[in-house]
Amino acid sequence: MRPEIIFDDILRNKVSRITASPYFIKRLAEFCISENKNTHTVKKIFTGGAPVFPSEAKIFVKAFPKTLVEIVYGSTEAEPISHIFANELVKEKIEKALPVGKIYFNAEVKIIKISDLPLTANNTNDFQELVLPAGRVGEIIVSGDHVLKKYFDNEEAFRQNKIVCGSKTWHRTGDSGFIGEDGNLFLTGRSATLFEHKGKTVFPFIAEDLLKQIEGVQAGTVMKVKNEVIYFIETSNGNESKNIEDAIKTLGIADGKVVFTKIPRDLRHFSKIDYGMLLKQYNKI
Repeated sequence: MRPEIIFDDILRNKVSRITASPYFIKRLAEFCISENKNTHTVKKIFTGGAPVFPSEAKIFVKAFPKTLVEIVYGSTEAEPISHIFANELVKEKIEKALPVGKIYFNAEVKIIKISDLPLTANNTNDFQELVLPAGRVGEIIVSGDHVLKKYFDNEEAFRQNKIVCGSKTWHRTGDSGFIGEDGNLFLTGRSATLFEHKGKTVFPFIAEDLLKQIEGVQAGTVMKVKNEVIYFIETSNGNESKNIEDAIKTLGIADGKVVFTKIPRDLRHFSKIDYGMLLKQYNKI
């Protein structure tokens, strides 16, 4: 990406709105800050498709002080689910979960028990048995007119990702999180990445934000591989560092081995970690 070219295009065409991935917006924002540039024509920015933490939101607010930056949470099958503005997110402290804001007015969101199996609900009572109360972490599901009801010629995807109860079709996002007492939605990462260690649940998604705040860390995550906790760390300069290993221990996430490696990202947004590819890389070491 060449942010200087994007910036020139914005000014030349008097762009008033931008919709782009967090990676794109962050690169543009960092350019504006470093070069003291102002995108004065841009009134609103929409971003989503990958998580945005307060550290990124601060960069957005600094680079675009007069622009309303809206961060949208959703999935391919259901967009939007919720939203939060960057100037709200910067005030948040990430301890247990990432705030993803108010639930979209046309969406109904529930939190259900996490399961790898297809789920069915023959009636309302069956469905309520799956639903967790406010504050409990589970899988985020959503229903609404904007939610994809079925897949083209793919019954297996339907079985895995949908719950039909009466006239409602619920989409299973595969994301874990909870609904707060205020009705806002909080994200704790992909359900499949959560793991238990010494009697507590570890949320790699939240750990990733803490790891990024360590000096010299470009990206990082933590996974349980064959009952061993492993931290995968990509450094800013490509070198291993004892200081980084020591800093990880102070976070109190979980005791584990540190592996320094390049961390693969998703090809579409270049923002989310490709956990499957990361495991393949590790197994080849």
